[in-house]
Amino acid sequence: MFSQLFALFSLVSMVVATPSGDYSGSKTVLGQTINAKISASSDTLMDLTISGVIDLACSDEAYHMSGAEIIVDGIDTAGDCAHDALEENSVTLEKTVYDESSDTITVSVKYSVMSIDLVLTKGSSNFVIALPVDLTTTPSGAYSGSKTVLGQTINAMVSANTDTSMDLSISGVISLSCSDEAYHLDGSDIIVDNIDQAGDCAHDALEENGVTLKGVTYDESSDTITVSVKYSVMSIDLVLAKASVTDKNPTKTLPIMVKNLRGSATQ
Repeated sequence: MFSQLFALFSLVSMVVATPSGDYSGSKTVLGQTINAKISASSDTLMDLTISGVIDLACSDEAYHMSGAEIIVDGIDTAGDCAHDALEENSVTLEKTVYDESSDTITVSVKYSVMSIDLVLTKGSSNFVIALPVDLTTTPSGAYSGSKTVLGQTINAMVSANTDTSMDLSISGVISLSCSDEAYHLDGSDIIVDNIDQAGDCAHDALEENGVTLKGVTYDESSDTITVSVKYSVMSIDLVLAKASVTDKNPTKTLPIMVKNLRGSATQ
């Protein structure tokens, strides 16, 4: 009898174990990298983030444990953040499982015809592992680059005027030209200070184009800037290289952006 009670107690203890803290991981599928992060803030609430070809960012999602499975309570309810974001991305959340022994979470989704399992390990609260926060250099001068997506070329340019002000320009299917945008560095992330403020040039231009700025990062080792945006259902990363110091007009290959940039600067 005692052994049966002990076994039952052990089983109950195993069932009620819950994740805590931050879990993150990534997987590359058909050349596209999908990142995921779960932050369990309590036994009943978590933040869920997926980026890449799938874009989802939901905080304070209610959940409960059913054995080892993490059940997102509102996943089938219209108006719930996770439900709506997955539906918008044509993704089905098949299941989320917590492995107590390895302290990992496996997120299983179906995207198009593919079933994808992402194993998230316990770790840093940083979603993307970046360069150390004590960067010895900051971006300076002009950085430019382009990328062709579905036959359409997108050009981008960032000119760091000072440690706190930059010009940002994107042309092609996306049109944006903003001067003297305030920014600051957070580790390797370039934070555009007013990107969420109506009336800010970058905020308004992105909203007008139906674009979300997912992030701008600086790589000190290669002296490059990566601009990540989401346009329609596509996530696009543009790597901008430092313009040659021997080129007196480093933006001459982007005449439309230069014209727009000068025009906005005189307004």
